[in-house]
Amino acid sequence: MGKSKSRKLIPQSKNRGPDKAKTAKAEDVVEYRVDPVTGVRHVVPYVHVFTTFAKGRWLGRQLMDVLLREFGTHPKEYVVVSYTAA
Repeated sequence: MGKSKSRKLIPQSKNRGPDKAKTAKAEDVVEYRVDPVTGVRHVVPYVHVFTTFAKGRWLGRQLMDVLLREFGTHPKEYVVVSYTAA
């Protein structure tokens, strides 16, 4: 097998003007490698911080309690198994 090449990809802008394509931010650049045999692109692992919304009434409560009381569409057994598997 040959060595894979490393390239950078800048996602296309929704505004398709020529000046808009050059305004990509540094965090928008995705580094990837191309497998020389298959031609498949593989994204190089990178760090990304995920943020989410939390309701005030959830603060200080155990996650299992929030899942069971706020998202009651699944039976308790399902939530427990899913929680422990993650």
